Amino acid sequence: MDTPQNRSAWTKIQILLYHLDGEVGPLFGPERDVALAEQNPDAAIPLTIDSLLMWSFVENSDFNHMTMTSHGTIIFIRNYDRLVVDQQALDTGLALLCDFQNNGQLGASGRVRPMNMLNAWNLISELGKSVNEVIERAVGPRSWNTR
Repeated sequence: MDTPQNRSAWTKIQILLYHLDGEVGPLFGPERDVALAEQNPDAAIPLTIDSLLMWSFVENSDFNHMTMTSHGTIIFIRNYDRLVVDQQALDTGLALLCDFQNNGQLGASGRVRPMNMLNAWNLISELGKSVNEVIERAVGPRSWNTR
């Protein structure tokens, strides 16, 4: 968010994530884990899409979202489907819909239009569809997945 162009693009993406079909309010909000990720220069883990859960919960010692096995392996204890707005999303308008595995690694991901997220999020949260199924349903069997 270091430039006016990035702040403007972020504002536009937030507007596109609002319910515009009669319901009022954002699809994602403070109650739904919206966070601005900024790299800590002293962090042991660089901030990348592959390290997002490690950065979000391990670096911040947030034990509400993770646990550790007796062998010291960290396991994330919730299903982590996330809509990530990175620099590419700010540049193109296509956000990254991600499915993270319980080990923190990125499972499936694909670029989606924020204005289509209400239907996609309903498929994920209410019908239990996977991110991969939602992406394939939205764009067909083309190879839009980044993994």
